Amino acid sequence: MENKHARYIIPLVFSIIGIILTFYILGNISGHIVNQFPAFDSVRALPGDALSDSKMLIYIMIPLYIVEFFILALPIAIIMLVMNRIAKSVRYTQSVVHIGERFDTTRILGRAVAPAFFSLSFSEIILSFAPQWLYNDPEVQLDQTARFLYFTPLSSINGALITLAVALAIYIPTWVLNDSGVVSHLKTSQLDNRQCPDTHAVGKWYSNFISGFALVTYPITIIYQYFYVLLSFPEGAEIPSLFLYSAIWSFSLPLLLIAFVIPVVLLHESLFEKSSKVIQRIARRLGAGEIYVKDLDDVMLDVSQALAEEVDDESYSFK
Repeated sequence: MENKHARYIIPLVFSIIGIILTFYILGNISGHIVNQFPAFDSVRALPGDALSDSKMLIYIMIPLYIVEFFILALPIAIIMLVMNRIAKSVRYTQSVVHIGERFDTTRILGRAVAPAFFSLSFSEIILSFAPQWLYNDPEVQLDQTARFLYFTPLSSINGALITLAVALAIYIPTWVLNDSGVVSHLKTSQLDNRQCPDTHAVGKWYSNFISGFALVTYPITIIYQYFYVLLSFPEGAEIPSLFLYSAIWSFSLPLLLIAFVIPVVLLHESLFEKSSKVIQRIARRLGAGEIYVKDLDDVMLDVSQALAEEVDDESYSFK
């Protein structure tokens, strides 16, 4: 019998390595800052210097993500379900699709990508337009290169760890809805209005909006923070080395944040059956019907066979 927990091994190892690496990187960067500016306090809400802020932030945020899962996941998922039902009640109805249980390692890792990008995008926007909301902007005489090498990545990681709490509050409920199999589909009566059948998962209906924002915004913000600023550097600066430095951060920041999302994904995987039953029960009370994947497979098989026979008949007529 296949061990369902074996799929957790690779994501868990990835997460542990990523969190330890983040801890080391933050300690190294903030250590350089503290050596030059001992009194600098990077995160407004935390006491102490930049080094203690970085350590304390990880100690606080990881348990916060877990607490957030237990407190917010199901209530927000229910609110999303009801809002979708009300907003689309004129043309759409809801159904509970009885889906399979397979969710492999690749999907576990993939589920952590969108929240990581969203938190980084959100953090970089705050860093660009209102950094004082999260950070203490260093009021110190510091050359542009040193600020770029130390303060910029420190702010990016610290800020993303904070905004990840917002990202998870949005994404976790969509996971619950998706794994519950609740879909919204066009009413049969609407097909007479020259509309194609339209079916989509309720959770995806929400996550697609914010995922599109994150995937578009992250490249824009990262280009501005880590590449565009290089144009204003004085002559003599080692631009090729700084460009490589920027490229490394651009690719590594999402990987570091994914490591912090994975534990929440694994927690959801181990507990989603209970929350799914609650969501399905509420969906049925709101009028949702039942759709079985086996029935859909039969329909698709019949259509495929009909199309294949039609193509064969046309091919034979040409001979």
